[in-house]
Amino acid sequence: MAKNDLILLDTLLEKKRPDYPDLTNIGEVFALFAFENLLKDHDVSYDEIEQGWIDGSDDGGIDGFYVFLDGLSISEVPTEDMVRKHPSIEVIVITCKHEAAFRQVPLNNLLASLAELFDLSRKPDSFSSDYNDDLLEQRQLFCDTYRELSARQPSLRFTFIYTSRGDANTIADNVMGRASAVSS
Repeated sequence: MAKNDLILLDTLLEKKRPDYPDLTNIGEVFALFAFENLLKDHDVSYDEIEQGWIDGSDDGGIDGFYVFLDGLSISEVPTEDMVRKHPSIEVIVITCKHEAAFRQVPLNNLLASLAELFDLSRKPDSFSSDYNDDLLEQRQLFCDTYRELSARQPSLRFTFIYTSRGDANTIADNVMGRASAVSS
């Protein structure tokens, strides 16, 4: 972001801060702002944003983990008879850092977690890292939904988003390389 954009964003975040008295720091306000804007096409409620907001210790570098079925946020596994043939499952994973630049470390953390989190054969007790309960619940929601609807031949789409206050025009090559590794 250009300097003026960064100043305006920080001003906006400070103005929004009183709207969220439960949020303890500006990083959380930034995360909520990011989730609201990144998920606006899905018309999610505050409760749905909170459900997927898994930031904290043992989060695997993931701050938001959202599961959508035919464009709608889900909080429980649908049964096969509840959905159409060829439903669409979308998983959106967000890493959100209130930093003035994009860095490689958040992508390294994310990359290390994704391989085991999306391996359907892996059970949580076989993971190489400990993950918090919120992340494991969202992962299980995805796995169970995908398994339950497999006979309906769902399409599957993963979206990985790394957002920060950094300038997207000045992202270092090593960060771009790691981002490509995450998305492949």
